[in-house]
Amino acid sequence: MGKTIGFIGLGAIGKGMAVNLVKAGHTVNGYDARPEPVARSVNVGGAAAKTPDQAARNADLLLVTVFDFSQTTEVLFGTEGQ
Repeated sequence: MGKTIGFIGLGAIGKGMAVNLVKAGHTVNGYDARPEPVARSVNVGGAAAKTPDQAARNADLLLVTVFDFSQTTEVLFGTEGQ
């Protein structure tokens, strides 16, 4: 039985990881600041999260693949990452 995985950051690094997790049978709730990466994830069976908080809610595991410390701080502690 697959896990529920919150995935924040579906860009260059995260997209392949998220796709492989979906293919492995996990439920992936994906968030990205841009809508295009989220749409790609949904196209392969992932679920769309509208905020970082929504991606993390009820997840067994949270993966964050963002660009830098500033983005990490924003998705974890910003107004939508609480």
